[in-house]
Amino acid sequence: MHKKIQNVEMWITNNKTIITVIIFGIFIHVLLLITVFDTYFKSPLELGMEPVRSTKKPTSKRLVLFVADGLRAQAILGENAGYAPFLTSIRKHEGSWGISHTRVPTESRPGHVAMLAGIFEDPSAIFKGWKHNPVDFDSVINQSSNAWCIGSPDIVTIFNKDGRNHIHTHAYNAEMQDFGNKDTTLLDRWVFDETYWILNNNKNSEVFEQSGNIFFLHLLGLDTAGHAFKPYSKQYIDNINFVDSNVKYMTNLFKNKFNDNLTTFLFTADHGMTNWGSHGSGLDHETFTPIIAWGSGIKRSNIQKDINQIDIAPLISSLIGINYPTNNLGRLPVEYLDISEEKKVQYFLTNIQQVFKIFNAKEQKIEKGTFFYKPYKYISEFNFDKNFTELWYSNETYNRIIKKCDSLFNEILKAIDYCHNYFMNYILFSVSLGLIFWMIYLSTFFFEDDRKEIQTNENQFLKAVFIIYSILVCLMCFLQSFSYLYYIYFLFPSCMFYILLSKFHLLSQNFHLNLNRSKCLYLVFFSSSIILFIYGFQYRSCFSLMMIFTSFSIFINKENRVQIKNSLKASWIIVCFVVGVFPMMPLMFTKFQIVYFAVGYFSWLLFSLYITYKELRDFKLNSCKLRIQRRVFYVQSISFNFAFINSLIISLDLFENSSILKYLSWLLFFVPIICIPFSIKFLEVRIFTIFLAFAPFYLMTTMSYELIFLTSFSVLLTLWMKIEKNLKVKSNKEFENFRRCLIFLSTILIGFFGTGNIASLNSFDPMWVRCFLTIFNPFLMTILIFVKLILPFLFSACVFRDIVLKSGMNLTSSFCVILLISDLMVFYFMYHIKNVGSWLEIGMSLSHFIVVECFTIGILVLYFVAFIFTNIAFNRNNFYFMTNCEKSDNK
Repeated sequence: MHKKIQNVEMWITNNKTIITVIIFGIFIHVLLLITVFDTYFKSPLELGMEPVRSTKKPTSKRLVLFVADGLRAQAILGENAGYAPFLTSIRKHEGSWGISHTRVPTESRPGHVAMLAGIFEDPSAIFKGWKHNPVDFDSVINQSSNAWCIGSPDIVTIFNKDGRNHIHTHAYNAEMQDFGNKDTTLLDRWVFDETYWILNNNKNSEVFEQSGNIFFLHLLGLDTAGHAFKPYSKQYIDNINFVDSNVKYMTNLFKNKFNDNLTTFLFTADHGMTNWGSHGSGLDHETFTPIIAWGSGIKRSNIQKDINQIDIAPLISSLIGINYPTNNLGRLPVEYLDISEEKKVQYFLTNIQQVFKIFNAKEQKIEKGTFFYKPYKYISEFNFDKNFTELWYSNETYNRIIKKCDSLFNEILKAIDYCHNYFMNYILFSVSLGLIFWMIYLSTFFFEDDRKEIQTNENQFLKAVFIIYSILVCLMCFLQSFSYLYYIYFLFPSCMFYILLSKFHLLSQNFHLNLNRSKCLYLVFFSSSIILFIYGFQYRSCFSLMMIFTSFSIFINKENRVQIKNSLKASWIIVCFVVGVFPMMPLMFTKFQIVYFAVGYFSWLLFSLYITYKELRDFKLNSCKLRIQRRVFYVQSISFNFAFINSLIISLDLFENSSILKYLSWLLFFVPIICIPFSIKFLEVRIFTIFLAFAPFYLMTTMSYELIFLTSFSVLLTLWMKIEKNLKVKSNKEFENFRRCLIFLSTILIGFFGTGNIASLNSFDPMWVRCFLTIFNPFLMTILIFVKLILPFLFSACVFRDIVLKSGMNLTSSFCVILLISDLMVFYFMYHIKNVGSWLEIGMSLSHFIVVECFTIGILVLYFVAFIFTNIAFNRNNFYFMTNCEKSDNK
């Protein structure tokens, strides 16, 4: 035990520099992620404001809200109107309708919060998986006299976290949310039956007769049908018909129950869905949802009237005469109301008054804690009572007054945004400066440091300057009552500059670089690769071009061309071109593709046989080791074959008792991985063992050509190992290390985008995990999908570890190259984030930054995961870590 502790201490001592760089790098990238959310997308909520009453004379006493989860507008409007005959009839003859434009992320919780609270997504909810709002918010449910929320436990419960007596939640068991159930109407049937029971078995009839009541019916069946069978499927269309007929039934039921003609009905959706049954991003199919309103207080009009999803909250408030949610940013769509022009102005002005309170709260907070506040022009001098009187008693027509109110509303929203992002530019400048210093600091690790330490008096002077500056920054932040994050933002560049000063001598000594033809080719390759990396996030075909660059990059150095066999050269180029085809293929197939699935199975089977009989034989192992390793490979191959049969049965629905098959899937997932420590102790053999260990799981999460890609990708990595092992480079070693790092990043990125555009946040298919579970479990589903997505990265990290050891690369320098390239991408995407504009632009810009940020952190983490997998061994009933001599090549 003592010896093991000594070995660990020795390893930490030998790798102290790289450990420091990695920890520091992770800290900086987490800081950048927090900075972006704290500047572009920080929480919009202001607490403690007095609510504003919408009207004292409402047109309705109660409102029934139907929310069809996952219903896109195209599914019931236009040429598909026949799928919902009742709603189509209402749309044409009895009510008002349009498209409700949602905002990213197009998920259930943010969508429901938007329509019921009138607020956009709280970005800090990302740290809770978008399942719960991290900050309590006000909603029409809170402000109602009484509310009945009926539906999914994941949705209806978030609107009554305080357990208020006037809010009645009725939720079915979470286990009913089964994506494997063929009857997707089961959940919606429960909601309609429960609503019927509530209306006919509630003994307290006085509660029902109160004004300001809300009945919220959450219908999850369409979302389930869309995920399981896709939005164009018969099941999805049948579910639309079922919902439509039951909405008609509920409308008649409420009219008969409350025979006063004071009930308003509103039908909408929280988000739409892509053709392949996914949502979360900003495509039109996801952000275009229907809104149809009819009943008391609704104007009859056949003209399409589009609104934003957050406008639904003030619409509900005005119809039943309750307070607006205190943080509502929605604009009241007066064109939906069947009231006089004079009342429309009155309603709209109360909406403006409520939004103006938000601006006042934000402005007062900034004025109170800021030394030099520059107020927003016009709105800061706006006197609501005075301007309200002037507007109301003007001689202009009501239509012109409405237009002026609309302009005023938009100006207030701009003023709120101005206060909300008041410190954004200062923070971004400070953090960007620190990031630049960090990238310069990373570049110093490319050179050898043979200079003596800086003199003590110089250190003392710099230390004194740093301390004084830090004290001043902290004092300024304290006096202005800034949050603790602001201290970090403004201290970050000074800390990086102080650290960088001790490395300036390296930059000055190595600044001059003698270029020759070979080095110029390297520089062209490096710069072109980085450009392709960046543009590949938007145009996947760039990664195909990147693979062409990668195929020829190894031959830039003349020594490489001589040392590599022609057969190996040809194989490398061909496989690079094959892998480069995948980014040009469709993002996602919408159903199980048995032909691609079978081709992927046989291609991987051939690859595993090649490893078992060809590669293993070339290692010239003794009979004992050969027997041990082949047993490991046999277990993994058998698991792979059983996984193929199991997945085929589940995907084609050939066996009714799917629970047994799911248990088998979990067994086939873990058994091959458990075999890894039992494999022999040569690193290349261990890497092949890792490849085969995760293949059964990857196969069971495959819908189309993914396994074909993984096979081609694994062959590419195998060839890369063979090529680098044969190279003995004497010149341009530094550039060769750059080349290896760029190829490593290329394999990581092609793993990202080879089978889909992960940066769009909507190429995930819940049916990937069909072999493991169908009951709705967001946390477990996310883990399984995440494991599938990182497998190509894990394979790349293992191979890169082998190349680092075989080529004698400086690991610290290599990581710094990878970090530097990644940080250039981070810097670019950080300044291309949008929080205004179309939902697609906002979603894509944010997802690009998040992906490249997580990509940078993930590389650092995955390398150490690869270290564990390639080093852990089993001997005499104990697990231990192999030493370098045990990993030596025996070929």
